[in-house]
Amino acid sequence: MRQLAAARGWRVTITSEDICLTRGERTIWLKATEIYVLLFSFDAVETRSLVEKRQGRWVSDLRGPARYRTTRTSDVFWIRKLIDLHNPVDGYLLRGDPAPGDLVFDAGAFEGEFCLVAARLVGPSGRVVAFEPDPENRVWLERNICEAGITNITICPCGLWSDSTEIEFAADGTCGSRAAVFEDSGVDSSGIQVLGLAEAADQFGVPDFIKMDIEGAEIEVIKGAASWLTQHAVRFAIASYHERDGQITSELLEPMFRKVGYEAATGYPEHRTTWAWRS
Repeated sequence: MRQLAAARGWRVTITSEDICLTRGERTIWLKATEIYVLLFSFDAVETRSLVEKRQGRWVSDLRGPARYRTTRTSDVFWIRKLIDLHNPVDGYLLRGDPAPGDLVFDAGAFEGEFCLVAARLVGPSGRVVAFEPDPENRVWLERNICEAGITNITICPCGLWSDSTEIEFAADGTCGSRAAVFEDSGVDSSGIQVLGLAEAADQFGVPDFIKMDIEGAEIEVIKGAASWLTQHAVRFAIASYHERDGQITSELLEPMFRKVGYEAATGYPEHRTTWAWRS
């Protein structure tokens, strides 16, 4: 890591608790436990974290809640804990943006980066529905939407699933919150409401574009919506690096989509994404 930083002109100081990067008048602070983020997302940490003036230096303190910038718009947003910043939004939109006026579903909205970008892209005549069942994530999602001054995002506290029911959900206040059915016994969980894709469309309208990052539950959503998908042309961008029964979900999603008349492809290895569309 020191060599990686030095190649970019940074001086590194590491203690038992913190990592401090300095270069010129810029300082970046991280927790020592997040050294892996530097190894995989160094450029993103450097360019996406916001700075503030402190005692004559420009400082990014990423040891707790901090603000970051999106890559597609001028928006900034809060993340409570530093995560890989490899621009997943770029992957979701690699095969095209939602159009002005579109309805977008964001399943697994987390703290809202994709929501903010999608809301700008669809404009005031369009709308984004953010599905986020983790209550702690929703607090920060609401904050980010409010601070951005965006009014065309609707937050839904439900998850997406194969049908409308209640499931056990392991909410840990991170991007890894997930359906407890995928976990070993002993995981703390509580019941949440989930909607099938057809029921979500009945409630909010038929979406033009669906983004998902739902920790493997994408398989249930698409399987449960098979009949509905044959009647609607929706564009999908799904985080598909999750593992189900020893397989990466992209390997399961592509044939599922083709079976209902969609085309599908997978790429963007930085944040493996499966795209699907009606031909």
